[in-house]
Parts: sequence; C-alpha cells; structure tokens
Amino acid sequence: MRKVSILLMVVLFVNVFLYSRTDRNFDKMISYYILEDIKMAKVESKTYFEKYSDAQLKKSFSLLLNNNIGDANESFFNYLQMKPRSIEGLIGFALSDTGKVKSTILNLQKAVRLDNTSTIALLCIANEYLKELNYPKSEHYFKLATKTPSSIEYRIIWSFLFLKQENPDRIIELLKDEFIENQTNFYLNYLLASAYYLKNNFESMEKHIDLLNGVGENKKKGDLLIAKYYIKKRDFKMAKSILFKIEHKEGNEDYNTALAITMMNLNSSKSLHYLYKAFKINMWNKEINKQLGIYFYKRDKNKMVQNFIYRTLLSGITAENLKKYFSGINFDIPQYKTKLFFQLYDTKWMDNNIIAVFAKKNSGDKTTVYIIDTDKNVIIRSLNLPKSEKGVFHKAFVSKAGNIVFALFSSSDDIMSIYSLRKYRNRYEVGKIVSIKSYMHEYLKEPSIIVGFDNSGIIAYITDGGINTVAFKSPFLVKWSLTNTKPAYPKYPFDIIKYNFNSKEAFKILNANQIKLLPLKPIKKYFLINQAYIGSSKVKDFIIKGQEMDLISPQKVYTFFEDNLKSFLIYIKGSENSFNAILYKDDNSSVKLSETMFVGEKILNETIDIKLFKLNSNKNNIILMRKDTNQLIDFNYKTFLYSYLNKNVKQLYYSDYEDVYYSIILKGDVSGMLNNSTEMFSVNPYSVITKYGRNDITKIIECDRMGDISFYTRNEEKLKINSSNKFEYVGPSFNGVIHEITKNKFKEAVYINGKLIIINKKKKRIIKTDIK
Repeated sequence: MRKVSILLMVVLFVNVFLYSRTDRNFDKMISYYILEDIKMAKVESKTYFEKYSDAQLKKSFSLLLNNNIGDANESFFNYLQMKPRSIEGLIGFALSDTGKVKSTILNLQKAVRLDNTSTIALLCIANEYLKELNYPKSEHYFKLATKTPSSIEYRIIWSFLFLKQENPDRIIELLKDEFIENQTNFYLNYLLASAYYLKNNFESMEKHIDLLNGVGENKKKGDLLIAKYYIKKRDFKMAKSILFKIEHKEGNEDYNTALAITMMNLNSSKSLHYLYKAFKINMWNKEINKQLGIYFYKRDKNKMVQNFIYRTLLSGITAENLKKYFSGINFDIPQYKTKLFFQLYDTKWMDNNIIAVFAKKNSGDKTTVYIIDTDKNVIIRSLNLPKSEKGVFHKAFVSKAGNIVFALFSSSDDIMSIYSLRKYRNRYEVGKIVSIKSYMHEYLKEPSIIVGFDNSGIIAYITDGGINTVAFKSPFLVKWSLTNTKPAYPKYPFDIIKYNFNSKEAFKILNANQIKLLPLKPIKKYFLINQAYIGSSKVKDFIIKGQEMDLISPQKVYTFFEDNLKSFLIYIKGSENSFNAILYKDDNSSVKLSETMFVGEKILNETIDIKLFKLNSNKNNIILMRKDTNQLIDFNYKTFLYSYLNKNVKQLYYSDYEDVYYSIILKGDVSGMLNNSTEMFSVNPYSVITKYGRNDITKIIECDRMGDISFYTRNEEKLKINSSNKFEYVGPSFNGVIHEITKNKFKEAVYINGKLIIINKKKKRIIKTDIK
C-alpha cells in the first residue's frame, strides 16, 4: 500500500512538473499584460522562456503580446489539446478569449482547481470581475491572490480597482509600505499621486509627481496627471505646455477635458473648439457642460447658457454650486428628484406616475426590478428574480395598459428566459413566461426578443429578435449549429409565443395566417417578402442567391421597405453590382431596376455606391443618393425619369402629414464644429419651400400631427419649429442615454452618470428664440 502511495505521489509530482511550472517571471509577464505595459511583458516573457523552452507555448504568448488575439486563441486551443492540464496554457487561452467574460473566468477557475497555488490565475479572475464592474467579487479574488507573498504588480493592479471607485484612502493603505522599498516604480508613484489628487492633498502629491519617470504610454499617463495637478493649482500656462507635448489621443476623454478647461481659463480664441471636442466625446461630462455654460454666459448668449445650466445640473453638479457662476439674470436652476443606481439597463412607465426600473443598486448586486413612485420619489417595491435564473438583462417592452415583458439571456446555454411584470390590484408581480432557445451564430450578433401587444395591452406576442437579421439581408439562413442551417423562407423560422397577462397562459402560435396578422412590424416585413418569395421567381432567385453568399462575400443581398409596407426593394450590392434590384408591390407586381436608369453617364465598369432614403409606391418614386458625388436623386420607376435634388445630404426626413422632405445638408466642418443648413422641400416637381437660418442643426427627430418638427442641435438642445416657423427650445436632448417619457408627456425619466432623474415637464420653462 505504501509503495502505491509513493507511486501516486511521484506521478502527481511529474504531472505538476510537466504541466504547471509558473514562476515569478511568468506572473510578472501576465501582470504587465493586464497593465497594458507590453514592453515590460515582453521582457519578462523572454526571461521566462529562456528558462523553460516550450516552442508552442512561446509562440502562443508571442501572438498574444503582439495583439494577434484571434491567432493566439487558436494557438492556445491547439496547445491545450496536447497539454490539457497546463496552467500557463489555460491562462493564455482565457486572456485571448476576448469579449467572453464568463468563459474566460471558467477557464481561469479551472487553472485554480488544477493548481490552487496559482495566484496569477486568481489575479486574472479579479481583473475580469473588475472589467464587469463587479467590485465585491473583484476585491474577493484580489485578496485571495495577495494572501501569500506576491509580486508588487499584484497590489498595483488591485489599486486600480480603488482608483475606479475613487477611494484614495484604500490606495494609500495598500501601497504606502510598498513605496518605501520601491520609490522609483512608476505605477506606485502614479497611483499614490492620483490618490492624493482625489483628496486635494497637493503637498503629498508633489513628491510622487517628481518621481513619475514613465516611458512610452506610461509617460503620457504621468504627464496628463501632472497637467491635471497644475490645473487644480490654477497654473494654466504650465498645464498647457505639458498637454501640448503629449501626443494627442482623439478619444481620450481625460486628456480632452483637461485641454478644454486649460484653454478656456487662458481665454484662448480656440476655447470653443476645444470645449466642443471634449463635448463630443462625452456629452454628459459635468465639467465640460459647466465650462460651456460659462463660455456663453461671458458672451451674453443666454439662450445657450440656459441649456448648459440644465445639462450641468443633470450631469451631477448641485444647484447651490452652480448659482455662484451665473448671476444677474433670472436663469431657471431647478432641483431634480433623483435615485442612485450603480447600473441601470432600462426603464418603463407603468402609468403616468409609477416607473419600473431594471437595475443594480450596488456593484455586485443581481439585476432587480424596482417599482418607483415618482411623486414621492420612493421605491415602493423591489422584485428579485428567482435565484436559479442567470443571465444578462435584455430590453423591456411595455403595453399601453402598463404590462411589461422583459428577458434575461444566459450565454452558457443560449437560453432567453422571458418574464412578465404587471400590477394586479395593489401588488406588483414578476412571473416567468417561458424559456426559448436563442440561435446564436455569426449572423446574430446579439441575442434579443421582439414583443408586440394587442390593442387592449393584455395579450403579448413574443418572438426571437434574430428575425431582424436573418430575414432581411443575405444569407437568409438560420444557423442552428456549426454545420446545420435552415432557410429563413418560406416557413417562419422562430417560435412565436402568445401570452395572456390575465390568465397567465402562454402557448405557441403555429398557424401562418395568424402569424402574419400579429402586431409586430418585423413579422409584417417577413410575410411581405415571403409573399414575394412564393409568388415571384425573380425575388426567389435573389433570396436563393443571398443564401449562397457567406460572411466574407464581396456581395450581399439587401432589402429596403416602404414605411407603410406596401412595397419593398430587394437588391444585390457589392463589388460587381452597383445596384441590381427588383421592386415588389403587395399586389404581386414587380419592376426590375438598375443604377444605369438614374445615374446618367458613367465610366465603363465603374462601381457606384447607392444609398436609399425613401420608397413611395403611391408616387412611383425612390429617393436615393449617389454616394460618390453625394447627389440626391428622385427616380420615378414607372416613367424612368429622374431629377437631381440636393447635394451633401447628411439626413433626410419625410413628413407624411405635410408630404414634404426636411434635409440637413453638410456645408463643412469649421474648427471642429459642424456647419449645416436645413431646408424643407417637395418633389414632383422639385421645389425648395423653406430654408432655415440655423447652421447648428445635427438631427431631425420627428414631425408630429400638429406639424411641429423637432431637431437636435450641436449643443444637444432639443428644438421644435412651431406653426409660425419659429424655433422653440424644448429642453436638453437625451440622445444616447436611457430616457423614457410618460404617455401624458408630463414627466420624463433619464439615467445620467449613475442617477435616475425625474424631470417634471409641466414646470419646465420654454425659451423662444428669434431665429427664423
């Protein structure tokens, strides 16, 4: 028996020796990779592989460190086929498995199970949870990773968690002893300087600034922190000299914010240019919104000032703080009702006062449904989902009766769990409707559902959101597995669930005649194409051709629908065809079209890219753009006559109520600020009705039944043009953030910078402008 035990120990020792040989150089290589310090990671990699010669593993990590992520992932996968118990292989495979946090963590946990002394695997798990903003779990694994003596880099990476949380005291506590022994370490000085910066302790910060001796990207980080220090000290000339030496990064919010504030305080003639540059990166940066307000206040442009006052308040600066910057004029500085949420996914009004919020209150919490009384600003109910259910929240859908359908998606088994939320008497109830398989493959980038409701709002119709992808452009296939596909036509390819909120019954709809009548626009589109697929051999040929095109094909078959779904275009677009199309109408008639009918003269074999704007079967016309010349064209497919309209159209909006088009025309980009013109015109014959005298309109939003048309501006205002052709200020635009307005239009909920804010629209002052 003793011999057997000794033999087992020898086998185990050999196994560990062969497959787990992690050492300090390997740990440092991975640590520097996490810190994005690739130069140092390569130094540690070289030392490590000089000690342990393994050509395949060395090649895999070389690919990873050179950012060849796809090839690295495949190389690590092949390595693990030979050595499935390799700790290094599992860690490398996990780090190259980008965008798949859960599978990354599973592979790292496997490495820990194989070798519970692998602190670097624990550190990697901690960093993955940090990416997910799950701070409690991240800290748990950081503590495990640093229980035993570990390299200084472990504590450095852990400190970035506290920097993200803006917790300077924890950074100082974690690193102060390490600094005594390593005073020239860039990361220690950077993190400690950042901590004292957050505490406004400039005296303590200064000694670390003097030691910020980074190189490459680290030098840029250090210099930016030094510039921010001088901004806080109000030495803007010194800040400017440092910032202008840093290689400019277009998308770096921190850099652009610092530069904008610096140039503003130096009264530079280009202040507005730099402010707008930073504003484009984050339109809810509270400091930039405040500085823009101050800029326009100094120039007596008070209508613009009011917009930035609202935006600054909504961004997080208090009314008391803001009042000291704007005096002498009766500006509206309201107090908003707010609720803090760590992560908010969606909101839906259940009535004009009660809102359902799908959110995490704190880091690490599960997604919860919060029911909020917005008059009292209190959470009246928190509805936890069953503990057995896992998944990522998908968007919610609400009926006019206030009933809600929402879903969670589990990537481990491709299951979409669908829930109902309703008010029953004085209770709010969450109930499971059904779980459906979501067919994940390369054609469906994200799992989703779509939901429609009957007129009463009691009956919900639910189907896979993948219909929006597989049904309207090539390859018109549902991929069930790596080798198994089925065509999207002629049989509807996904389950459709009918759910009754009163009876709580759910069942599948199988009858095609019932399916085509459902209140879901994608399904109506699907059956219009299906009708053509069955009735038109030309359309069928297009779809079959689309099915034969793979993802890397230079050509694709696309569809484009009339707004009222009376007709659609199906066309091939790609390297060989500029525009080869069939127009199909719901009366089963069709017309064959090509770009030669409306582009005029063109060079032989020239490819012309066409962008479609509008299809109108009542007038037999298509509005499209020839993208090489930016020329808008009105083409009548019955008479084959065409006429040239505007050039350089950035956006085109059709108003059904007025039978006119509104267009935004790009005139240029002066000093980083868009210079547009806006005009209203009709076609058949072409006639410009009105040109508006504003050059800051960036987007046309809608035209309501009263004929009022709404716009967004460069300052992210929402404006409308009233019946007198005057612009009226409606409020800040909430373009790009979660926001929801009540049916009676009196309240709006918006989520900005961690806060759910309730805006009372009835009390908002409307500011009129004098620009026609």
